[in-house]
Amino acid sequence: MKKNIWPKVIITLLIGLPILYALLGFFLAPVLLKKAVEEKAAGMIGHEITLGKVKINPLEFTLDAENVAVNDPDRGPVLSLQRLFVDFEISSLFMDTIVVAKVVLEQPWINVVLAKNGDLNLAKLAPPPGEKQDEQPPTKQKPLLIESIAIRDASLLFEDLSSEQPIRHIFEPINIELEQVSTRINALGLSEIRIDTEQNEKVLIKSQFSLEPVRLRSQISIDGMSLARINPHLTHKIPVRVSRGRFGMQGRLMMDHNTQGPDSVYFQGGLQLSDVSLIDKTQHPVLEFINLDMPTLDLSLSDQVVDIERIALKGLSLETGVDEQGRPIHFPPASSAESASAAPTKEAQPLKFYLGEFTISDGYIKYDDRSITPAVHQELSNLQVRLGNISNGESDTAQFHVETTVNSTGNVVADGHLRPFAADPDIEMTLALADYDLIKVSPYAGRFIGYEIDRGLLGLDASYKVNGTKLEATHDIKFSNFTLGTDVESPDAIKAPIKLGLSLLTDSQNRITLNLPVEGDLDSPEFSLGSVIRKSFTNLITKLVSSPFTILGNIAGVKGDNLDFVGFYPGAAQLTESEQNKLINISNALKDRPQLILTIHPGVDKNTDMLALKTRRFDMEVEQMTSGKRHGHDPKILKKLYKKQFGSKEYDRKLDSFREKSADLDNPEVRFIEALRQDLIEKQPVEEKMLEELADRRVQNVQDFLLQKAEIAKERVKIGKRKNGDVTEAGIVSNKFSVTSK
Repeated sequence: MKKNIWPKVIITLLIGLPILYALLGFFLAPVLLKKAVEEKAAGMIGHEITLGKVKINPLEFTLDAENVAVNDPDRGPVLSLQRLFVDFEISSLFMDTIVVAKVVLEQPWINVVLAKNGDLNLAKLAPPPGEKQDEQPPTKQKPLLIESIAIRDASLLFEDLSSEQPIRHIFEPINIELEQVSTRINALGLSEIRIDTEQNEKVLIKSQFSLEPVRLRSQISIDGMSLARINPHLTHKIPVRVSRGRFGMQGRLMMDHNTQGPDSVYFQGGLQLSDVSLIDKTQHPVLEFINLDMPTLDLSLSDQVVDIERIALKGLSLETGVDEQGRPIHFPPASSAESASAAPTKEAQPLKFYLGEFTISDGYIKYDDRSITPAVHQELSNLQVRLGNISNGESDTAQFHVETTVNSTGNVVADGHLRPFAADPDIEMTLALADYDLIKVSPYAGRFIGYEIDRGLLGLDASYKVNGTKLEATHDIKFSNFTLGTDVESPDAIKAPIKLGLSLLTDSQNRITLNLPVEGDLDSPEFSLGSVIRKSFTNLITKLVSSPFTILGNIAGVKGDNLDFVGFYPGAAQLTESEQNKLINISNALKDRPQLILTIHPGVDKNTDMLALKTRRFDMEVEQMTSGKRHGHDPKILKKLYKKQFGSKEYDRKLDSFREKSADLDNPEVRFIEALRQDLIEKQPVEEKMLEELADRRVQNVQDFLLQKAEIAKERVKIGKRKNGDVTEAGIVSNKFSVTSK
């Protein structure tokens, strides 16, 4: 009977096949897998792939690979893993979903490099595109489910070679947990990313997500992130770096992929910066603050909207200024090339921005102007700022309020509103400054007005209005206890007698009040507020010193156009009552302008005063000759004296000549007698010296009156150089006044 061998075959197969399967799985499969990965997969991505020990458990359907590395042929390792573990659910092959129970990546190391040309090294890992194939209808793929992905103790090295100087950042350790990662439609997965660095930086991101469609809901918490990480991005652009500072952020991130339009990206949360310090190359602090708090930030990239409820900056300390060439010390302006590159393209959708409130509390600013010698140092302390309703809408108006103290004494308050993004800017502002110590700006005074400042306090009430490009401003300025110091040679000093102008403005309490209106076109290349104010001030001073007695008349409450002289009757030195009243008015004005010195200029009108002196001498001689019984107009006396002086023949000749010439005149006899009188007066022996004596008597009488009657201090009344006197329409001879400053 023939033996049946099938039972033995079946038994052998039942025993041998599992053994063979196990042998192939444990020993051959790892070798084949390693070879396939290192040869074929490496060729697909153009990078060398190396694997250390590879284990496959065909019974548990697990893969365990050690020392996995992907190497760039030019730069070395791109990615490495100390261990890769995959647990595959074999039963899922017979289900509608392929399931991987667990994926573990231990100590992965990733090197991300941004090359000089902007290429990212990880982009090279993608297989090169093959030849275009005929489009085939898509085959239905089973969905994939990975129940758990664990990334443990990861390290991320980022290198930016595109900047002027290479930048490196290392983030480690990074731990990531992912659950229920699925390609099934609307299947939700969970993830947790945790970073805890040795610098006590903490990042925690918990998310819900789906892969089909792509959707993400994340809760983000960042605490204590060092701001020093941005130093490599700063040092080649501005000469400061972060010495210390921490960044924190909390919020919700929502992302939805939209196949029909732009993706939806929305963030809602807040951020904080704390204990921030920026230092310059000498390690000196430039910008510091205690904290910056932004508790509510709504950001929608799809709608291009940024909505911030409040930004609060506390404990600001800023040091800034300009160097010897007038350039910003620490924060140079962007170059034209940088500005052009930073400008948005025309196609970019405009960002809608809104900030409810921005505040600065307990601020301090130090400003050094080294462009002037000696340098000027200004300090703003206890700075309080509030900006409200800030947005980039053309019709939106922002309000602002500022309070601070300048150099420990001057109190500043500014209020106003503006529309910074309007097509035609609209700005209105009021500024009040009280008790500002002017000694701090003495170098400016030396440069621009030609005098240092010995002392003085400044008060200012100013208003500014900008409509489009037109500026209108008023400045009500008050100086108290103001005293100029030594003069300074400066080519920039205004060309006007500053000291006299200010003396005309300085009252008896050593106060000066000015009003300087200013207007200009902001688009004009020649426009600058400082130069316009200087021009307005120069015009004011020039106007004052060109008519100082008009100013004194206004002070005295009288018309000032005749206070610049004292009048005398021809040949006389006595002060009339009206001229005494004029001197009283001048003295009252001088008492209210204690910095002025009045100079009296001796003067006569040679013709008018000489005639008056001769007339007086002639009349006195007539009175003496007749013992007072006759006067200088008596016809008999005049005829007698004429014949005695000129002879009878000359008298007869003059009489005949006069009769011929004045036959048609009324009262020819009277006219003849007057002609005799004038000839006799002209012959009176009056020397030039008598005119000088008359001028001296006049000026002495004026000085005595001002010193004794008007009680003006002696040092404030001086006698100046002789000047020819003018004769008024009323026949009065004037002696000129002038004023100078002490």
